[in-house]
Amino acid sequence: METWYTGELADIFFHPRKDPALLRYICSVLAGYAWDASNPYVERPRQRLEALAHACRSGWATDI
Repeated sequence: METWYTGELADIFFHPRKDPALLRYICSVLAGYAWDASNPYVERPRQRLEALAHACRSGWATDI
């Protein structure tokens, strides 16, 4: 996952206001639970992570 190397994942994890549910979704995929259809980050993870990172970087996210 290139978001680790681009810094986007760090922007998400270290955002001052985090939504624990979103972090659980992302960590679950990173831990290998890539077949869990109830996790929104299983389907189209790249697009979802990019959008979330963009929201964190641009100040759009007040609660992620």
